[in-house]
This record gives sequence, C-alpha cells and structure tokens, in this order.
Amino acid sequence: MKIVIENCKCPSWNDMQKKHWVMKSVDRDALIILACDAVRKQLKGSIRRIAEELKIPATVRIEAHFTHGNRRDPDNLYVKPVIDGIVKSGLLSDDNGKIIDWVALKAEVKMPSDKIIIYINE
Repeated sequence: MKIVIENCKCPSWNDMQKKHWVMKSVDRDALIILACDAVRKQLKGSIRRIAEELKIPATVRIEAHFTHGNRRDPDNLYVKPVIDGIVKSGLLSDDNGKIIDWVALKAEVKMPSDKIIIYINE
C-alpha cells in the first residue's frame, strides 16, 4: 500500500532538536495530522477493512523527496510523527515491535516536489 503526503518537507532530526520545545511540539503535531489526513483521504472509507487485512507485523518504508539538492542522511529524517499519524488514522493499531517489525528510510534530492511517500508491506 502506498500513501503520499504531498507538498510536505520531512524535517530533519537535527533541525527539530534546535527548535524551542513549543515549536517542536507544533511541528510534530502538524506532521501527525498531515499523515493521518493523507491516510484517511487516500483510503477513504476502507481503512477498517484494510487494517484487518494488513499483514502484521508490518514493514514500513518511508521516502522523503526534496526539491533542493542538499545532501540528506536517511537516518536523520524525523519520521516518528509520520508513523504516529498512521496509527492515529486507525490503519495500524500501534507502532510497537509487534505491529511494525522494521522501518526503512530513504531520502531523495532534486525531485520535482517535496513530499513524503509511505509504503506499508511493499
């Protein structure tokens, strides 16, 4: 399954650590809502059915696309809110090791648009 969060730049862990805790919280919550809304919009009313059919433990791959050409380290991507948004949408019941067995990260630069693509069990 593929879920796309359009026009969204995935923050880096380093940038998030430099922010005041209030701004960090605001940015985190906004990313959770974006991910949750993307799942609900793209899967429409079938979230419950898909969640029941989903192979558990799930594998999650997250690709962050950036328009600029600056080097990005995949291990520096701040993706915890993205996974929390998937859980909030109801697609996954939790983000613990029994539900998600591994997460892979990829950063792509010089792409046509900033976006985050989430693959579950693909």
